[in-house]
Amino acid sequence: MARSTGKSSNSTTTRRFITAEKIFEDPGRGSIVQVYEGEKDGGPWLVEVPVEYVHVKDHRKGGVRLEKGRRSIYDTQPWAAHSTICFFHNPNGRSEAYTNMRTAGQFTWPKRFLLDGIRISLSKVVDISKASFYFQIGEKLYFNLPLMNMERDDDVEKDAAAAPGLPPIRLKHLGITPSLYIPPVQHFSLVLNTGDIDWRDRHVDVRVQLDGMLYREIC
Repeated sequence: MARSTGKSSNSTTTRRFITAEKIFEDPGRGSIVQVYEGEKDGGPWLVEVPVEYVHVKDHRKGGVRLEKGRRSIYDTQPWAAHSTICFFHNPNGRSEAYTNMRTAGQFTWPKRFLLDGIRISLSKVVDISKASFYFQIGEKLYFNLPLMNMERDDDVEKDAAAAPGLPPIRLKHLGITPSLYIPPVQHFSLVLNTGDIDWRDRHVDVRVQLDGMLYREIC
C-alpha cells in the first residue's frame, strides 16, 4: 500500500513510497528509487535505495529504459548417472528454493544479462574428476571446462564451524572478460556432463549460479 511521507520543496509534488521491491519515480528529485518498508524499534521503517537505470535501443519498441543491478540467476538439478544435466531449461513452477528462472532457457523481453561469473555447488562430497560443463548462448559455445579446473569456493574447516548447512563442494569461474551478453528471448544453457561415475544413490543435488548484471523493466 502506498505511503505518503510529506511534500518536497515543490508544494505540488508528493513523494510516494511503495512496499518492498517496488520501484517508482520521484518527480521531486527526478530519480528512480527502490523502497523497502518494514518496522524498526516498534515503528515504521522506510529505506530508500537508489536504482541505476540505462536507456537501450530495442528493435521492438525503440528506446527502452531498464533497471540495472547485480543479480544471480540459479538453477538446481539432481546428479544423474552416465548422462548430461541441462540447467535453466526446466522451471516448471518450482519454488525459488531451487530456481529463480521463470521461462525455460531464456529471459523474457526486455530482460537481458551480462554474465561475468559461474558458480557450481554440490550438496555432498563426490568424485568430480570426470565431470565437466559447457555454456552456450544460441548456437555459440563459450565454455567447455572440467570441474577440476575450476577454482575452489569453499573452506571445509571454516564452513563446518560457521554454517554446517552449506554445500561441501563449491566451485567458481569468475572474472569472465569480456562479459557474455545474453539478449532477451535468446536461448542459453549450461550443460553438465557427469562422466561415468554414478552418484544417484547419494542423492546429490547440483546448483549452478550465473553472476552478472541484470537489466530489467522498471515497473
